[in-house]
Amino acid sequence: MPMKQTQAEANYGKGSPVENCGICVFYQGFHRCSQVMGNISPYGISDVYKAEHNPFGKTLTTNEISSIKKMAAR
Repeated sequence: MPMKQTQAEANYGKGSPVENCGICVFYQGFHRCSQVMGNISPYGISDVYKAEHNPFGKTLTTNEISSIKKMAAR
């Protein structure tokens, strides 16, 4: 079994409304991640982020996602 990365190694930090640990395939709930060590917020994000498959398809356009990311960065 591969070792988990530290938060620093995974570049863990603040997520955005459209990309965050809460919608990542590796997030296990209860502030745990299968790939990153430590207390993981569902509102954070890291370099290992991989979005869950959305069975409803894309719900936002590329322009909407870009605008939301810009607003969240402020």
